[in-house]
Amino acid sequence: MQERLSTGRIDTVSKLIAASPHTLFQAFIDPDSIIKWLPPEGMRGEVALFEPHVGGMYRLILYYEKKEQITGKTTIDSDVSEGTFVDVVPDMKIVMAGAFDSEDPDLKGVMTMTW
Repeated sequence: MQERLSTGRIDTVSKLIAASPHTLFQAFIDPDSIIKWLPPEGMRGEVALFEPHVGGMYRLILYYEKKEQITGKTTIDSDVSEGTFVDVVPDMKIVMAGAFDSEDPDLKGVMTMTW
């Protein structure tokens, strides 16, 4: 994972989900669960590596379903992201730091996601 200086950009999204903290936490740390809900519309996913503990690594591959309309970040039809689990507090918080595998300098750099 290559790093570059932060742009200072911060995006925040919030959503109220009618589920217990434990149920939500499990949806984030179970690779079979996360790959069902994480890919955006028009994509499907694959978990290549998933170690949901502090210092653990992950590698997720997202494939575009309509290849003729999109150019992926990693290959013509895929986006690959990999990184580490920075913090994991059961039933409370997950912090992941990751980056896209891409030759495009605008897509390089580490994203920190706090769930």
